Amino acid sequence: MSTQNPQYMLKKLVPKWSLLKQTSPEKYGTGLVGLCKNAWGEASEVVFAGFIFIGSGIGLYMINEQDKRTKYYSNKPYKNYYTVYRPDDPRIDALRKEWYENGAPPMTSARVKST
Repeated sequence: MSTQNPQYMLKKLVPKWSLLKQTSPEKYGTGLVGLCKNAWGEASEVVFAGFIFIGSGIGLYMINEQDKRTKYYSNKPYKNYYTVYRPDDPRIDALRKEWYENGAPPMTSARVKST
């Protein structure tokens, strides 16, 4: 060193604080863009896996939202629990009234049609 001022020596001896200890701000610069460049340069596999993780999460969220609207994936052809009503049950009258107004729900049949 050509200067006798200890201020310049102190600056060289004391390292600057960085968020990630193995970053190189002198290569890539400081800030978010510099950190992203450094991460890609040091561990591009980890960054690529992070992109895949984020993309998969977004895809799963979109599929879930679409399924809430269309019931495409969660539609099951059979019920888990069946409700059996007696013919004289008063709830049948309410169901019939609703069916006459809105139409009956789709029903399945166990009969095999003969051709």
